[in-house]
Order: sequence, then structure tokens, then C-alpha cells
Amino acid sequence: MFDLDRWEEIWATISRNKWRSFMTAMSVFWAVLMLIIMSGAGIGLEKMLLGKVGAATNAGILYAGKTSEAYMGFKENRRWEMDNDDIEILRARVGEIKEITGIVNAGYLNMVNGDKSHGASVEGIATSFYEYQSPLLLYGRALNNIDVDSERKVCTIGLSVYESLFPSRKDPVGERILIGQHLFTIAGVHDSPTSGVQFSESPSRMVYIPISIAQRLFKRNDKISNIIAIAKDDAPVHIMLDNIEKVLKEQHSIAPTDTKALMKMNLSELFKIFGNLFLGLRSLIWIVGLGSLFAGIIGVSNIMLIVVKERTQEIGVRRALGAKPSAIISQIMSESFVLTFIAGVMGLGVSVAILALTESIFAAQAAHPNSTVPAFSPMVTFEFAIVTSTIILISGLLAGIIPALRAMAIKPVDAIREE
Repeated sequence: MFDLDRWEEIWATISRNKWRSFMTAMSVFWAVLMLIIMSGAGIGLEKMLLGKVGAATNAGILYAGKTSEAYMGFKENRRWEMDNDDIEILRARVGEIKEITGIVNAGYLNMVNGDKSHGASVEGIATSFYEYQSPLLLYGRALNNIDVDSERKVCTIGLSVYESLFPSRKDPVGERILIGQHLFTIAGVHDSPTSGVQFSESPSRMVYIPISIAQRLFKRNDKISNIIAIAKDDAPVHIMLDNIEKVLKEQHSIAPTDTKALMKMNLSELFKIFGNLFLGLRSLIWIVGLGSLFAGIIGVSNIMLIVVKERTQEIGVRRALGAKPSAIISQIMSESFVLTFIAGVMGLGVSVAILALTESIFAAQAAHPNSTVPAFSPMVTFEFAIVTSTIILISGLLAGIIPALRAMAIKPVDAIREE
């Protein structure tokens, strides 16, 4: 291991044909480079989209539709709506619920501030909505229970709405704007909580008002457009949704077998789908990367076979002089190992440098005010680097096995006769 003459011989063998050694090493270098960069990009993309999801993932959303079956004297194709009482009944009767809230969709309305206008979706929410989705506050405050209980005409506006209505970028808290035909006071400005997955329209394009004032001003009485329910940590979301569906059908005289009267969206299932997609992406990256590395190792092995062929006489003389088989095998495998290891480590270092540079560029862009560039961190973990290094080491040894066995098959007498 610490024999200087041995390492000098290895280096002399590799450098004897510099161009051939370089091209052989490049195949391993490129394979490792692609494996690390693709893996880092995949990890960064997964963290960006799923690491900070823009909504609670253990939640479900329910929408009222039209009945498809006649039941208890009611005809089919009956429209029905959920109401405020449903929220309290569900909270009391469905044990899997951690939090539940109703939403009133007031529609897509025109916002006006002086000579500026902007269209946006308006939703009436209760404070429990923030358990499901917590927008990032840029100015002011979020809606509170006093706003809801007192039916205050206050709102929080999304960033895109704010930029259109207030091009001077001043603090808009306390300013009044028209929402449709009604005058509201701005309590705050919010943005999307993350650049990750959004299961509904981005909050940056939304306007939120208290659910109580939305029901009164937009003639909804006590009706709500949809229900969002968050499951307890140990409760499956699909069971919670099934129990909610059962209670709602009882409350509104809907046939238990009616599959179209209530639409359900299980966010945990959607989240699992995304997770499975990224699992498949990671598997594909490993297959492609390891396939490329395997091709590089075959190239190294083929070159070492050529080296063994060129050194037939040398190996024969060594064997004739009493060189042990283990010494011959060790020499050939060491040469293969060094060539593979150097190329692999260089590929690992260059790829990590590229990923670090990419991360710093995205971080610098994302730090700019009002930047739309997402936070993207395509770095591999230390454990991943260790695994990759281990694969490189093993590959270097495997690449020398066949050439070493070929060297051992050389007979001294035949080697001396070789020209």
C-alpha cells in the first residue's frame, strides 16, 4: 500500500498513453457527473415542490353537486347547498376531524382603487381557514375572529392585486378599495406561502374577506360553497371524508348510494401521487446514472485488457522470476482502481461545484424584492456522496478483475515467446 515504487509504476503505466487514459477516464468522469447533477436536480425539484406544500396535506375538500337519485320524496337532479350548521354538526359528530372550515366563493370581482382596477377571485373565510393554508403576510395582518363576528368590511389582498392597485408600492393598510359594489378597508397584503405545490388558486391572486360579511353582502344567507376538513394526525383522510359524506347526506336527505351529490378531493392522495412520481424519477435517475457508470467501467476494463496484452512479456518475466499471483493481480487491479477513482472523484467534485453554483444563483435571484424565481436547492446529501464514492471504489476494483484474471492466465514460456 505504501510502496512508492509500486505507485510510480502504476503512474508510469497510466501516463504511458496519456490520450487513451484520458478518454477512458472521461467515460467514468462523465457518468459520475451526470449521476450527481441529475440526482441533485431531482432532489432540489422535489424539495421545491413537496418540501413546503402550499396547503395542509392531511386535508380534504368537499363540494355540493346535484343529486343523481330520487330519495325521501325529493327528485333526482336536485341542487343542494351546505350551510353553517353543517360545520358545527360535523365538528361534533366526526371524530377524525382536527379542524373544519367553510368557504364562500363570492366570485371573480373587479377591484378598484382610484383609477386603477384589477379582477380577482374573492373568498369569504373564517379564521380556521388559516389552519389549512397560511398565506405569507407582507403588510398588515390576517383576518381575525372579531372581523368575522362583527361582519367587518375588511379584506386582505394578494400580492398581484396589490401590485396592480398600488403601483407606487406604498403600504396599503387602512386604504379603501371597491370590491364589486362594496367598499372594503385593506387589513393586510398576503402572498403565496411557498413556491411549492398549490392545490387551489394561488393566494397571491386571491382576496379574502370575512365569511360572515360575504354571506350577507352576496346574498348567500347561511350557505357555504365548500368545506375544508383537516384530519387528526392518526386518522386516515379517506375515512374522515367518508364519515363527513355520510353525515352530510343524512342532514340533507340525500341517498346514501348517490355518488354524484357530493364531490370530494383527498389532498393526501394527491400528495402521495406526487411522492410516487418523484420516487419514479429518482429510480430513473439511478438507472440512467448507474448504466452510464457501468458503461464507463466496461471501458476501463477493456483498456486494462489491452494494457495486459501489451505487457504480456513483462508479466511472463515476472512470473518466471517468481512473482506471486497475488502480486500480479494486485498490480493490475490497482492500476484499474486508480484510473477509475481519480476520474470518479473529479466527477464528484465538479458536479458538486456546479450544483453549489446553481444553488447560489437561484438564491441570489430569489432574494430580490418581488422576485418570482423559486427557491431551488439542487444539492445532494452527504450520505448520497458517500454512497456514490463507495460505488466508485467498488467499480474501480470490479473493472480490474477480468484483466487481472487474464494476466494470471499468461504462461511464462508463452509470454517470453510473445513479440
